[in-house]
Amino acid sequence: MDSYEETKWCAGCRKYVHYLRSLDRCYCVHCDRKVRLFSRTDMDRFRSAPVPPGPAPRIHFN
Repeated sequence: MDSYEETKWCAGCRKYVHYLRSLDRCYCVHCDRKVRLFSRTDMDRFRSAPVPPGPAPRIHFN
């Protein structure tokens, strides 16, 4: 993914926004608040998604 198109959740703007990254935090370009990867709703949905049975697929590098 193009890093200029990445977005994270801003609670201040209440939407996914572009952000500026420092060494240990990310900030909204609109309101300067810290941003998170997901909104709470999306995080709950992600955590409650069913996990497929069996081991995780292995990634092979050639």
